[in-house]
Parts: sequence; C-alpha cells; structure tokens
Amino acid sequence: MIYAGRVIEAEYTVAYVAEAGVIHSQNYTNKQQFYRDFDLAVSQVQYPELFVKYPSEGEGMLLVKK
Repeated sequence: MIYAGRVIEAEYTVAYVAEAGVIHSQNYTNKQQFYRDFDLAVSQVQYPELFVKYPSEGEGMLLVKK
C-alpha cells in the first residue's frame, strides 16, 4: 500500500490487470490476522501523509462483515 501510494503521489498509475498471474491466499488464523492488522496499523502511523489521502478503513469493515 505504501508503494502504491508513493507511485500515485509521483503521478504514475496503479492498475488492475486481470491477466496477471499471482498466487494470493488470505487463509489466516485469527492470530495471524491480528498480527497482520497490527502491522497495518503501525504502517498507518509511520506514513500518515499517505493514509490520510488513501484510507483503508473500509477493508476492516469488509472483514467484520465476512
């Protein structure tokens, strides 16, 4: 997220490419999810100038709804 924010700030574009080949899994245990969220919060404190412009609060609400 920080990299993408910096790219956007430099007036480049971040794009979704459906054909891109990636392996993505978020099959976390509750403990792993806690640590992941904690690390995200630390990043938000370290880079407030990015997260004010590009907030991530909606992601947490999506997790709660699931």
